[in-house]
Amino acid sequence: MISQSFIKLWIGEDYLLETVVLLAIVVEFYVKGTHSAAYIYRVTLGFFVEGRWSNFIAAGINIVMSLLLGKWIGLEGIFIATSLSRILSVGIADPVLIFSKGFKRNVSEYYIKYLSYFFLFIVIGWGCICVTNKIEIEGWTGVIVNVVIVTIIFNLSMFLIFMRTKMFEDLYMTFFNVIKRKK
Repeated sequence: MISQSFIKLWIGEDYLLETVVLLAIVVEFYVKGTHSAAYIYRVTLGFFVEGRWSNFIAAGINIVMSLLLGKWIGLEGIFIATSLSRILSVGIADPVLIFSKGFKRNVSEYYIKYLSYFFLFIVIGWGCICVTNKIEIEGWTGVIVNVVIVTIIFNLSMFLIFMRTKMFEDLYMTFFNVIKRKK
């Protein structure tokens, strides 16, 4: 993994994390990032009162699960607990509020899309790991080459998968409208 190579070069092998811990951190980053969109929608729709307890519930679940999983499986347990607490609280409350009260649609649409994107990122991530593991360039050059390769693989995969969707078309038009305005 690129981050392991970077840490080894930057501060030494003593600071490397186990792969399971690193993957738990990546999952937490993904969960937090994807849930921020739901949170922004909830706040924008004005559902302040309805969603006020979800963060307290998340904090409570996080504390209990972090203590249990941290003691049971170690550092990765704490990151897993953080992801699970967010999924089991805010990850349920915000989409339900948005879809039932805001969009007046079935929340299962959100969860199906969320899970499909999660598995898509797993597949693309696995592909990136397989390709970068074959590259045997050491040092900072190797890190830079791997970053470039992962960037190309990820962005090309996303482009090929989403290029014919309405979402991509809207993003494309927004991007070029911004560029036209700057000229």
